[in-house]
Amino acid sequence: MKRFVKTLGEAIQQYLQKEGLLSRSGKEDLPEAWRAAAGEEIAGHTQVCAMKRGVLRILVDSAPLLHELESFRKAELLEAMRGRCPKVTIRELRFVVQSR
Repeated sequence: MKRFVKTLGEAIQQYLQKEGLLSRSGKEDLPEAWRAAAGEEIAGHTQVCAMKRGVLRILVDSAPLLHELESFRKAELLEAMRGRCPKVTIRELRFVVQSR
């Protein structure tokens, strides 16, 4: 038997989708985009932490990897992230060593 009774939240969600008023910010795509941009090896040692005022914060599990990303890969990774997440304004990548 088909269910016709909906919660108010479900009804509002359905209406917004139908009218095209429900838009995604793109921020929910950041972890997947990071994995694709950084590659599996680097992504396995990093984690998207936060996005604030155009700065994407990435947690890194070691200081040597942080140095490599900051010194040699930052510009390349920033461009790759901008290309994969065009709805999100990413001004900067900031790498932070994850405390244990």
